[in-house]
Amino acid sequence: MATGSSPTYGGLSVRARLTFVVSALAAAAFAGVAIIAPGAVEDVLLDDLLTAEAESALFFAQINDKDFTDADLLRDDKGNVFEFDMFDAKFSDGGFVPAGIAFQTVESEIGLLQSVSEFDRLVTTAGGQFAIEMPQGTFAIVDADANIELLDGGLDAIVELGVPLLTSDELAELIFDDLGVFKIGSGSLVDTDSVARIAKAVVEVDGTPLLVSADASSVERSVSRIRSGLWLAVPVLTALVALLAWLVTNRALRPVRSITEQAATITSGSLDSRVPIPPSGDEISSLAVTMNEMLDRLEVDDRSRRRFISDASHELRSPVAVMRNEAEVAMHYPDVADVHALATTVADESKRMSTIIDDLLALARHDEGVPTPSTDVDLDDIVLAEAARSRNVPVDATQVSAGRVRGRSDELGRMVGHLLDNASRHASSAVSVSLTTSDSGVKLTVDDDGPGIAGADRERIFDRFARLDDARTRDQGGAGLGLAVVRGIAERSGGGVAVDDSPLGGARFVVSFPR
Repeated sequence: MATGSSPTYGGLSVRARLTFVVSALAAAAFAGVAIIAPGAVEDVLLDDLLTAEAESALFFAQINDKDFTDADLLRDDKGNVFEFDMFDAKFSDGGFVPAGIAFQTVESEIGLLQSVSEFDRLVTTAGGQFAIEMPQGTFAIVDADANIELLDGGLDAIVELGVPLLTSDELAELIFDDLGVFKIGSGSLVDTDSVARIAKAVVEVDGTPLLVSADASSVERSVSRIRSGLWLAVPVLTALVALLAWLVTNRALRPVRSITEQAATITSGSLDSRVPIPPSGDEISSLAVTMNEMLDRLEVDDRSRRRFISDASHELRSPVAVMRNEAEVAMHYPDVADVHALATTVADESKRMSTIIDDLLALARHDEGVPTPSTDVDLDDIVLAEAARSRNVPVDATQVSAGRVRGRSDELGRMVGHLLDNASRHASSAVSVSLTTSDSGVKLTVDDDGPGIAGADRERIFDRFARLDDARTRDQGGAGLGLAVVRGIAERSGGGVAVDDSPLGGARFVVSFPR
C-alpha cells in the first residue's frame, strides 16, 4: 500500500462479514420460530378447545344430575315445562319428544365405538376406564373390555372415584360430529365426514375430570395459516435485520475508518501526528489510545535513534579529524615531521575509533534483542584479567572470589573493562573490585574514591553519549557510551546494574547476575 493512500482489502470487509453473520443467525432463528411456533400454537388452541368443550359438557351434566322443582323447570317458547335427561326431552305431563339421538341404549353406542375402533382410543385416553352418563340422569363405569356397571350416586361419586366422565352430549358429538358416522335402524354405518380429525383428552373442570373430544380441523386450518405466515415473514424479517445490521455496523465502524485514514498518513517524518480518539469509551476508543501510545513510543525511539546517529557521527568524526590533521601536517612539512609521533597519534585515535565502533555494535546487538548464548563463563577470570591491565589508578582485586554467570566472554570482558576504566578515570587514588556468589546470585561491585554521583544523575549516566560535565574534554570523558554498554550487556545476561555511594567516598557500581 502506498504511503498516504486509502487501504484496500482482498476479501469481504468487516462490515459485510458482520452483516452476513447477523443475517444468517437471524434467518436461522426465524426459521426455528417458524418450525416450532405452529406446534406450540396448536397445543394451546387444542387445549383451549378441549377446555371449552369440557366446561360445556360439565354444565349440561350438572343440569341432568339436578333434582328440579317447579321453579327450576325449564319452559319452551309455547310454555311447555320440561326437564333434561340423557336421551330424551321429557315433558312434565309424561309425554316424550325424541331428542334426535339415533340410539336407545348405551350398549349400542359402545358397540358403535368399538366398530369404528374408537373405543380403545377412548379407554387409552381415559387411563383404563371412564364414567358415562346413562338415561334418567344416572351414571355407569365402562372398563377396557366395554363392560358397563351402574354407579350409585351422581357427579359427586364420579369425582370421588377420580375417573373421567364422558357426558351424553360429548358421546353424541363424538359419534355424529367427530367420527362423522351414524346408524339407520339396524343397518350399516354411513360415513358423513371422512376428513375429520378427532382430538381427545381428559380435562379437569372444577375438580371434575371429563373425557372430551373435539374436531381439530379448525385448529389445523388456523395453524396452517400461521405456519404459512411465519414462513413468508422469514425472508422479510431477515432482510430487515440485514439492513439494520448494515446500518449499525456502518455507524460502529465509522471511528475505525477515521483511525485507519489518519494512520495511513503517518510516516517517519510525521510521527508527531496522532489518530482521533472517539468519545465512546469502548474497545475502539481503547484501540485509538493504544495506537497513540505506540506512536508516542515510536516518536521517542525515533528521536533517540536520530540523536544516537548524530552523536555517533560526531564521536567518530573527532578521531578521523585528528588523524587527518596529523597526516596533512606531515605531508606539508616532511622535513620536520616526526614519524614516531605521527604513528603514535594514528594508533591512539584508531584505538579510540575502534572502541567506539565496538561499543556501537554492542548497543546495536542489544537493541535488536539478540539472545545471549547460554554459555557458562567464569566471571572471576575476566575480572582478574581486566584488573591487571595498566590504568591511571591501580585496581585492588583482593576481594574477587569465584563466580560463574551465563553470557559471552567478549561482552562480559567489555562490561568489566568499562566499569574499571570509568572508576579509574574519576578516582583520586583508589579503585576496588569485588565478586561474590550467594544463593540470590553473583554480584560484581566496583568502588572508587572519586567525587561520586549525585542521586539525580544516577539514572541519566546510563544514557548513550551522556556526560555529567558537558564542558570536559573528550580525553577526560570518553565517548559517553561505556555505561550504556555496561547496562546493555548486564541486561542481556539476565542481570542489572545500579549506582550507590561507595565506602571509599566515591561511587559504587553494582552489577547483579542470576545464578
